[in-house]
Amino acid sequence: MAKYMMNVNCMGPIAMIKGVVSKYMEKFNSTKQLQIVNILSVSALCGVPCRTIYSASKFGLDGFGKALQSEVQDKNIFVT
Repeated sequence: MAKYMMNVNCMGPIAMIKGVVSKYMEKFNSTKQLQIVNILSVSALCGVPCRTIYSASKFGLDGFGKALQSEVQDKNIFVT
């Protein structure tokens, strides 16, 4: 169960975002703006008892988004 939740809530969105960003970079080369919106929950900000895997998956996606924002901000890509 934990593997599936991590795949759906964290690894799936990361794979999709990486694919979109790479296509954007090769096609538009920063001439257009790209906005990426990650859907999180309160669980991404603080752990929730009895929901550890869910919280971890949301923490992971939040951390990825924050790190990605710092990497691509000069390329006209914004992460929310």
